[in-house]
Amino acid sequence: MPLLQGTNHDEGRFFVAVGFDLLGNPITAQQYPGLVQGMFGASATPAILAHYPLSSFASPDLAFAQIFTDSRFSCPALLADNLATGSGAYGYEFSDPSPPDIFAILGIHFTFPVAAGHSTELQYVFQRFPILDSLPPFTAAQLRLSDQIIQYWSRFAATGTPNVSPFAGPAPHWPRFTAGHQEIQELVPDATAPEPAAAFSAAHQCAFWQAIAG
Repeated sequence: MPLLQGTNHDEGRFFVAVGFDLLGNPITAQQYPGLVQGMFGASATPAILAHYPLSSFASPDLAFAQIFTDSRFSCPALLADNLATGSGAYGYEFSDPSPPDIFAILGIHFTFPVAAGHSTELQYVFQRFPILDSLPPFTAAQLRLSDQIIQYWSRFAATGTPNVSPFAGPAPHWPRFTAGHQEIQELVPDATAPEPAAAFSAAHQCAFWQAIAG
């Protein structure tokens, strides 16, 4: 069964935003080690804290969000691509750094940008904000990206590949993810293109997380 699947560049920011900032309790430096230990256990915590030191991030919120993104979304998505090579896999990463912010429109503000957080790609797939059912305030480049995504998803549903379809409109070629040709499609306004899986893996520290998992 062909598979089209992927993840967002900043998945974890959504969960940290609604789990901490929305409640008026941004993560503190003192809380950070305990949150890591609560998620991964005492034995793995020292290595994770060393690999994701607070000094490398603008805030503890963003540090924990990066851990959440890499360990729970990005690296498992890459693993799924590798496991599905036999049936036809097309992997992606949605990476618009500044998508329309439904929270800001609702008057909700966080201490950091959600960026390409969890669910932010849905407005591009449907050209509607979830819940509000209104057209997001896309820039011209973002609207072009949304049109590309709709074309990809529609083509895949109709044919099993995002590249073969009678639907009109240009969209960059999306290579199939295979054992010998490992690339994912990076979905970015006016810059959508294949990205080597090795670069994606390095950006999300997947070798480290594989070692942690044993």
